[in-house]
Amino acid sequence: MNEYRAEAILRRAQNLLILHRAYKLLAMDTEWDESKHPRAENGRFGSGGGKVGAGEKTAKLAAVSVSGSELGSFTETKELRKAAMQYARDNFVGKSYRNASSGHDIQVTWQGIKHATSGANPAELALIAKLDKVLGTADYVGAVQDRKGRQDILAAHKYQTVVDINGENLNVGIIVREMEDGHKHYDHFILKDQ
Repeated sequence: MNEYRAEAILRRAQNLLILHRAYKLLAMDTEWDESKHPRAENGRFGSGGGKVGAGEKTAKLAAVSVSGSELGSFTETKELRKAAMQYARDNFVGKSYRNASSGHDIQVTWQGIKHATSGANPAELALIAKLDKVLGTADYVGAVQDRKGRQDILAAHKYQTVVDINGENLNVGIIVREMEDGHKHYDHFILKDQ
């Protein structure tokens, strides 16, 4: 019963959150200039030439795989959130991970972990267990100005990757804020399949 309930909660939360969290990228899309970011034949962002290079992943291949049980088994999302936050604090907060696509060193901060886990569904919380790999392998999409015009945020960088969560490939968006003292993980979320 607990396994069935946890799976049902996960699927329901995934479906609801796709629409709920998409507004974050939509707000940033108003400043996006598509002509500056050519796409590969499969629709994903490529290396600038419009064709997928030998080292790039296609939309069907997941860069990271998460079973969903790395943090333990929980019947309530609240318990999973607490475990994910503790795992991140113990393993990632205060460390930096180089993104292969952009070359940026992305710092994981406690503020970013709190934001990313606030209101996150079980699938997004499960991603915390592999946050280092997600940050390292995500494809760089581009940078935009902070939508609120805050002076301390130099730019908001967008990344995207495909993650296999419990056998299901999901598109994941990542927001990294560029500050005076470096690039900081701010949020990650599941995107509507493209």
